[in-house]
Amino acid sequence: MPFNSNNKYAFSIRKYKTPTSDLCLFTKGAPERIWDLCTHVLLNGEIIPKTKEWDKKFKEINDYFGRNGERVLGFAKKHIERDHLPEKLDLQNPNFGFKE
Repeated sequence: MPFNSNNKYAFSIRKYKTPTSDLCLFTKGAPERIWDLCTHVLLNGEIIPKTKEWDKKFKEINDYFGRNGERVLGFAKKHIERDHLPEKLDLQNPNFGFKE
């Protein structure tokens, strides 16, 4: 899905094998929009749940860059578990038929 001004992000699904997944969704866009889509943070190679403390840190850092005129992009990825694949991709559906 290409970037558009309503969503403020774009995403692409690519082949990416793991023990439980064959596909991965990669997204980039406005940091605050990407942040709102995420439930976890990757810290030193460890995936940890997002907390209110993380939300506060994110807002402080994002505001800092904005005040200084820096251009920032957010990035995220989500492995699509095999049991969450739709039977058929529905391109008219906002979530393309995925269960999550």
